[in-house]
Amino acid sequence: HTGLWRNEVPDKIQHSASLYTDCFIDHLMDKAAKRDTPFFMYLGFNSPHDPRQAPREYVDMYPQDKIEVPPDFLPVHPFDQGDFRVRDEMLAPFPRTREAVQLHRREYYALITYVDAQIGRILDALERSGKADNTGSAQESVKRRDFCGFFRWASFGYSRGNARQRLDAGIGMAGL
Repeated sequence: HTGLWRNEVPDKIQHSASLYTDCFIDHLMDKAAKRDTPFFMYLGFNSPHDPRQAPREYVDMYPQDKIEVPPDFLPVHPFDQGDFRVRDEMLAPFPRTREAVQLHRREYYALITYVDAQIGRILDALERSGKADNTGSAQESVKRRDFCGFFRWASFGYSRGNARQRLDAGIGMAGL
């Protein structure tokens, strides 16, 4: 993701989610809003995803010392999984620390909040376009209630319990 920041204006860096949103809104306002025919637009954000690099004002919304660490957090995986220290697993020290869990959760929360703000910008633009009353909208995301507790670095740490019992992942869908 580090290559998905725009830095064309001196002293201004634009995050990929904002760049994608700007392009989406430009097309909506300049093309789709001016037509009387149906249109389809799709925007797939690649956030939240590592590296988790949200704009500073969104990171600051989540003080690290206020981020909860799961009560069953473990610094190392409870059983041998073979060689699992690859890519995502290398983003934090071994053994895991409570501070590392708080840091990575903070960054994750900040990115979710930032993408939510971009979706809000799109919905506002849809209203301004005059197309909102005749437009369907759907937002989809992978949701995991306990993302800090069982396997791989996506969980930001380890915890007691069987992954099969603890996994609560699925598709969360909201639609208009």
